[in-house]
Amino acid sequence: MLDTGSEKGVYGCHSFPALDDDRKESTVWNFHDHKISVTPEGENAKPGNYLFRYKRYLNNKIVVEKLLTSISNSVTICILPATPLYSIQDLSRHLCLRFKSAIILDQHQKLNFYVKMPIEIGIFKQSNKKGILLIDCISLCKQQYTLYGTPERGLICRYKETEIYTAETNTVKFEEALINMQIHNNTDKIIQINTLVIPLHDVIVDHRNDNAYLSGKTEIRVGSSFGKDIANVQLLNAKLRDPKLSPIESREDTLTFLMDSGF
Repeated sequence: MLDTGSEKGVYGCHSFPALDDDRKESTVWNFHDHKISVTPEGENAKPGNYLFRYKRYLNNKIVVEKLLTSISNSVTICILPATPLYSIQDLSRHLCLRFKSAIILDQHQKLNFYVKMPIEIGIFKQSNKKGILLIDCISLCKQQYTLYGTPERGLICRYKETEIYTAETNTVKFEEALINMQIHNNTDKIIQINTLVIPLHDVIVDHRNDNAYLSGKTEIRVGSSFGKDIANVQLLNAKLRDPKLSPIESREDTLTFLMDSGF
């Protein structure tokens, strides 16, 4: 049994063998009211085709159940922090953060700081050929969404209110990740920042000792164009997941979002 309090940690890829006899032993993870288990079910009629049963319980009731196959006599399950975009598929690709304390930045100044973002727990099935598939997703924190922009042309974003921290701080395990940010005021006037929108599509969330961190660094450059202030938000050197590769492997890229509807 793997527990969220174990020293080894829950985040990562775990391989579990099939059993040679009739015993069926489940491997279990607990996340608050959620419990997930993986149980070997032996070989299928075709030799070399091993079967495993995945189940997720909520308050002891089965809410997700899937039959997994493996061409080897083990199955690999990866439990990883994920951006908060998967529990409701295809609804949003962006995160909107509302600062509880606004940032007031003088002319041509910059500020380094940290904020917290919500995350989800992604459950992946990995094959020995390095292919992966997201088979389940758990969201332990309250799911909130907002509209950034106008009703006609706005974006639906996952939403969270967050404090601003001038140094790294603790996060709630399995619910939050820390983001490292830097903001530049390239204008000739004092600016105020209340809201930030970050593109998160395919972005990987890093982890250390079951603590989560958004990969890359978020940089915001505020300037003026045609008499209007614009915030250029870039997620620099972000690790992006290629769905055809292992969740451990990734490519780096820069994602950009232009905030011209107020910030």
